[in-house]
Amino acid sequence: MTLYHYRAFDREGMMSQGIMDASSRVSLSTKLQQLGYSLISASLSRTENNFLSHFFLQRVKLVDLKNFFLHLEQFETAGIALKESLEELCAIQESKVFRKILLEINEDIQRGISLSQALLKHPRVFDAIMASFIVVGEKTGRFSPALQHLTQYLHWKHTVHAKILKALRYPLIMGIFLLVTCVILVAVFVPELLSFILSFNLELPLSTRILVGCASFLSSFLPLLFTLVGGTSCITLFFFHLHPAGPSWKSRIKEALPFVGPLWCKLALLHFFHLFSALWESGIDVLEILNLTQNSSSSFHLKRILGKVKEDVQEGQSLSLAFQRTNVFPSIVIRMINVGEKTSTLAPNLAAIKDYLNTSLQEEIDHFISLLEPLMLLIIGGFMAWIIMAVFLPLYETLVTLEC
Repeated sequence: MTLYHYRAFDREGMMSQGIMDASSRVSLSTKLQQLGYSLISASLSRTENNFLSHFFLQRVKLVDLKNFFLHLEQFETAGIALKESLEELCAIQESKVFRKILLEINEDIQRGISLSQALLKHPRVFDAIMASFIVVGEKTGRFSPALQHLTQYLHWKHTVHAKILKALRYPLIMGIFLLVTCVILVAVFVPELLSFILSFNLELPLSTRILVGCASFLSSFLPLLFTLVGGTSCITLFFFHLHPAGPSWKSRIKEALPFVGPLWCKLALLHFFHLFSALWESGIDVLEILNLTQNSSSSFHLKRILGKVKEDVQEGQSLSLAFQRTNVFPSIVIRMINVGEKTSTLAPNLAAIKDYLNTSLQEEIDHFISLLEPLMLLIIGGFMAWIIMAVFLPLYETLVTLEC
């Protein structure tokens, strides 16, 4: 994605300008049209020229965004004016970066700019999805329900991120411990013992010869190895974040990983239905929802699928039939959407689909973690057993030789 500084006018002919994230100028024009604006001109934002801004700019936490919209909804329900609400939220905000952004939004609103347009001036914080909820509230006059749906969506997103981090915490710690142990043993302690054993010119077993080769390689090329790994990681990181094809390649790699790939695809599908449900309950049109969810999806495969679904719906097909033709969505999901379309109960059926997919994903994550933990212990135990057998077996033979 690229940041564009744009100028546009709305349906009433009012001029507006701001910054928005888009893959191209055509995509930028499409996003603005969805928000009720017509593009006049666009140019690359100055922040795009800063190569390191993607990595070193402080970002606003998801929990801060969730709390911001939650408090804004509470103030709106209580009948407090938007200007006063923003001033109060600025005063209680602990993040200096977010406080500065809220002050700029408040200044824009005092100049007569709508809240949705003021949010879109900060695309690194407020994406098109968040702005769409606000636009619906501004158009329908039902601002509080739109904020409530947005808060529920952000709360679910924050909860999922927390669950994934909690599930991966133990494997990550064990993996780092294993890597550090391997490097320290093979590069520091093992060479000292092996030099003592090799001084007796004994015939070494295969496991010891392999260990000698690994220790020699690490002691000779460890700095070069760290340089190559660090350089490759930096290049990969820059490619994923700065190259136009980076996000799609990142998604393809995630989806191709064994065990993790299917979980990633199901998480993307769950994210789609959570967002679809929230946007539908807010009163947004199906085609616009498909546009927004396609642009916001981090799954390259699901992006293509949603593009096909959108084309089928534009041709007049029902949503359930468009989903069925993709051969991606579960049959129970398609049946529930079909029933919802026939009985005009799509909103509660979408909520049931969310619960079903959420439960299914949580069960698979728990099953994956239950298999991963003993596997990590088995790997560590096997590695330690190999070290013991490769070092202490010839060491024992050396001690026997010395006694004789």
